[in-house]
Amino acid sequence: MLTQFVQQLEQLVEVRSVSLCAAIHIVCNLKAVQHLPALMHAIRILTRHCVLSEDFGPRLSTVMVRDALRVLAAMCLGGNSTIAALRECLRDTEEPSNGGPATSSVAESGTDFAGSVGDRPTSPYVSRHYHNHQRELRRGNHYLDQPDDDRYDTYPQGQQDTTLFMKHVEFGLRTRDNKWREWFAEFQKNIVLASPHPAFRIVVDLFDKHEPLRRKLFHPSFKCFYESLSAEHMKKVNEVLNLALRCSDSEVVSKCLGLAGYLDHNPPHIREPVLQQLRYLESHEGTSRTATGLHSAEEHQYLQHSDNTNFESPVQSLRSPDDALMEAKNVTSNFMDDTLVGLNSDRSADAGTNTNKIRSNDDNASDDGADDAHNNAENNNNNRSKELQRTEDENIGIGGEFYPLALPITVPTSHSPITPIACQRVSPIPNSVNPLFTTDSLVEAARRTRMYDKAISYLENKVLPVIEKYRYTNSVPKEAVHSLVLPIAWLYSKREMQDSVVGLFRVLRYNTENEDGLNYELLQWWDVAQRVYAGKVENNQKCSLVDLEGYVRTLCLCGEWEKALHVVKTASPKLTQSSTAIAQSGAMAAWILGEWDDVRQLKECIPVKEKVDTVLRLFFENAVCFHDAFHRKSGGRLMLMSADALRTTIRKSKMGVDESLKTLLPLSYAHAYENLTLLQHFTEMEEQVAYVQSESSVFREQLLERWKRRFAALKPDSLMPSLRSLMLHSLVLQPTEMSEMILNFCERMGTNYPQLSMWAMSWLQQGHFPHSSPEYKRDHVSAAALLTSQPREAVVYISQIWSEGRRNQAVRMMEEFLNETKPRLEEEEPLCYGSAQHRLATWKQEMLADCFWKSDYRQELLRHFHEAIRALPKSYEAWHSWGLMNYRVQQRDRSLATDEQQGFVAAAHQGFVAAICRSASPATALPGVMRLLQLWVFHNGISMLKESMADSVFRIPTDYWVQAIPQLIGHLSDSRHDVREVISMILRQLCEVHSQAVVFPLLVVFMSDDGSGGPQLRRRELAQSIITALPNRISSDARLVAKLLVDVSAIPIEKIREHLSAVAAVWNPNAEYEGDSEEVCRRLQAVLDIFHAHRHHLLYTVGDVGHYVDVVLEDERRGDREKASSIVGQLLEEITKHITEKLGNEPQKAMEPLLNLRNLSIRRFVWGFVYIQYT
Repeated sequence: MLTQFVQQLEQLVEVRSVSLCAAIHIVCNLKAVQHLPALMHAIRILTRHCVLSEDFGPRLSTVMVRDALRVLAAMCLGGNSTIAALRECLRDTEEPSNGGPATSSVAESGTDFAGSVGDRPTSPYVSRHYHNHQRELRRGNHYLDQPDDDRYDTYPQGQQDTTLFMKHVEFGLRTRDNKWREWFAEFQKNIVLASPHPAFRIVVDLFDKHEPLRRKLFHPSFKCFYESLSAEHMKKVNEVLNLALRCSDSEVVSKCLGLAGYLDHNPPHIREPVLQQLRYLESHEGTSRTATGLHSAEEHQYLQHSDNTNFESPVQSLRSPDDALMEAKNVTSNFMDDTLVGLNSDRSADAGTNTNKIRSNDDNASDDGADDAHNNAENNNNNRSKELQRTEDENIGIGGEFYPLALPITVPTSHSPITPIACQRVSPIPNSVNPLFTTDSLVEAARRTRMYDKAISYLENKVLPVIEKYRYTNSVPKEAVHSLVLPIAWLYSKREMQDSVVGLFRVLRYNTENEDGLNYELLQWWDVAQRVYAGKVENNQKCSLVDLEGYVRTLCLCGEWEKALHVVKTASPKLTQSSTAIAQSGAMAAWILGEWDDVRQLKECIPVKEKVDTVLRLFFENAVCFHDAFHRKSGGRLMLMSADALRTTIRKSKMGVDESLKTLLPLSYAHAYENLTLLQHFTEMEEQVAYVQSESSVFREQLLERWKRRFAALKPDSLMPSLRSLMLHSLVLQPTEMSEMILNFCERMGTNYPQLSMWAMSWLQQGHFPHSSPEYKRDHVSAAALLTSQPREAVVYISQIWSEGRRNQAVRMMEEFLNETKPRLEEEEPLCYGSAQHRLATWKQEMLADCFWKSDYRQELLRHFHEAIRALPKSYEAWHSWGLMNYRVQQRDRSLATDEQQGFVAAAHQGFVAAICRSASPATALPGVMRLLQLWVFHNGISMLKESMADSVFRIPTDYWVQAIPQLIGHLSDSRHDVREVISMILRQLCEVHSQAVVFPLLVVFMSDDGSGGPQLRRRELAQSIITALPNRISSDARLVAKLLVDVSAIPIEKIREHLSAVAAVWNPNAEYEGDSEEVCRRLQAVLDIFHAHRHHLLYTVGDVGHYVDVVLEDERRGDREKASSIVGQLLEEITKHITEKLGNEPQKAMEPLLNLRNLSIRRFVWGFVYIQYT
């Protein structure tokens, strides 16, 4: 953003100069080297503007700008020519009045606030602290010149302006729920204004003018300011941000989650005395809460408890915090939660049970004894330590392995955590992944805002120790499953990551028990889960609310609508609070059964505190209004007054959904998908009013086709939008009119929801909603009965048989169906015939997974695939399946003769090329492209297909090769000439179409290869010949960027070691030839330059390397090379030891930024929406 201000010619000169200095400060002092290419590009444009405008240079030439450019030139040797050009322009226009000695520089003493506009600063925020700043400069006590541990103690307090900030924080402690968004916007602004770092204060005037800049710099400015706070202020900031995290505004919660994510990757460095005092304040938080009157003791106990979200039931995600508070206070005796009590057992316990609870990842308690466990429990739960004392058990080792995201800071066990003691390192605040929020509060907030990926990232860090500990054991403790495994498995299911759920249970070798219905739900065994819940709910007056919700939910998912409605109507009067899951399931069951009085009653039980629940309630309300108006029609038309009132109600509901989308859409499309589909349902309600009132058959057909297209465009793995759409269309359409939508629903849901798919098929066959899933009728359906139905309906029905697990019966029925209907289907329904042949071939291949490539079976499978291609010549799936079948045959059958192998290779090549050409997008074509490359290179396909190779390369769209660029470049080193020729041909095509996507991957070959012979040399030569086809401007600029990235990526200490190693090699007495003394002096001088450029960092981490290098230079001048060589050897030994211990055994990957740029260019250009514009 700052570089954009520098490049804009219409901006004020003062704004451009200040932005340039701030950008240089961020790159140099904050080590943000990833922004260096953009900064160099901005400097080139600035130089061009100086040349074009004669008066621009004098106005830009200030002491601050010249000092900043001098520091940048000293650090970035690769861009000296660019920086020197601008400095030359400024030097030519420099006036004597501005040539006085500079009092500070950007790198060494912050920012020269007076140099930007003359003798006095004009910024209202900077001028306030100008005199104090200059006085501190004269004393030599500047913020950036001090050690990290003492900078905030001696920095002028007036420059931090914390008074206004803390007043705003205290106001946030009393903020109402609907005012959080305004408060947080002002909080961001105050953080930037009060930040002690010059890099943020220098551009403070720009924050009010450009909101995106303020938003991008909020996170680093908060970290910088948070490190400077005292313990009391830090505690208040923690409290107000935790309140903001619990608010109902999704936008504020998402900003808090973003801040937490930034602090996870960039943890603030809190000084030990402040951390000790903060822990002391946290231990007395109960009394301080009572004194401040923020919360009552009971409310505070709940707030501590509410950080742990109960993940026993997926419907828990639909509850608001207020509902959970009411549930904690009013637990009915009829629905006691006696099964999965407290999934997050580290912060909730029942004094009446003897079940041993494991400690969570966030609890940094050690296993040194019961005293430490008691102290940590006292710190976490305030005055509840007497209730939460737990004995050590056999699973206590889990708690020690649940390491948090931030590295723990340990304290000797002999000291009390609430006593401010002087020690080298102190333990952090318990249950903190960062100083602001706990893991459980972050997961709960991510769940409420549907940011499931964020919640998964935190829970995966806690599950990893469990996997490592119990992966190879016979059983996993139930406490670990309930507290960690089930929550993350539920989140996986919400993200449609069913493979991850199954894989998690398989890795842990967990055998689910009959009492754990949620486990079967996560595995999508709905009928088994229903039986488990039924055993716990039926004839049990003390079943828990979680079990009741699970029972009702699984009844609906199994299509048992009549039973589900009966359970809801029986249990609802006994509930002490409304349950969204029970009310929603009951309303759906009543709708399907036609009990509209029950729908009207149950929709009132849906709470309106959460926006998602409010929208669902509006959906049922409008459906009831539409049904009532539709049944009061007169003469085939809705009454005018009813229609107008219905449109008004629907319009108001759409406005409510639209208001919720303002918060959800900026987060992501996935967050807002359910509300978007509900908005689509409201739109369809308006269209249904017009459908009922219209007498034109053409208009009705147009609306029907529109609804079919919308239904087909819904996400195939999203159940509720599809089911609600079918229920809505059933109000005005007959099952025969919506047969295409019902069959589409059956095909989509047949795998994950087989019982609902069977219910929908029964609905289509009977012509009305069945009350349950008719499983008993399926065994009596024969192939003859299928002949009387529609072909596609028969194919979908047989597919349901396959999904149920009756594979042999499904294959037999499909073969009989095709044998009887083949002549008719080929002529009348080729689409249905091709789909049936393809499914039959796929099923047989899956049943014969161990031998399908053998000669006894492959001809039959290939015949089915060939029939599918004949019926569907434009189908990507048919061509790809046929090519993959031939590919696997030639790959696995080692007994093939040369002629036979060549035939299968040619068939596979033909199938892959045809499939790629018929694919809808590059992402769809990628599997075929990768297998085609393997067929060419590893299976000698090119030598067998010389005649058709060129034609195939030109038939495939060039865009489809972009994602395979790394693989193509890797095959340039192949020893066969024909392979290299084909790959070079493809890369040259990419150079013509997507040159910017190819240039960086090719440059990786130059920058990473060592120039050795053999394959590396061959690949390097071919890459050089391909790069010549690129435009000169793109090639030259990319080379410059690549060189800068490689130069700046190596950390300073490794550059120093590289130069000293070269000096030691030259001075080695066993060397074959004598080294150049000038080269030695040049390298030693480079070490000094690097050290002075990073003086503060190297002094703090390594030591005064520059002093010893000066001694080496002095000894070299006196001729005492032996002493100088000894010092160099000692320096190398110490630096190597430091790198090994502090930075790891692996060397610094200098190519990593360039590799990241290569991957980014490929990802961006494959979608075609990023194009670099050169000015």
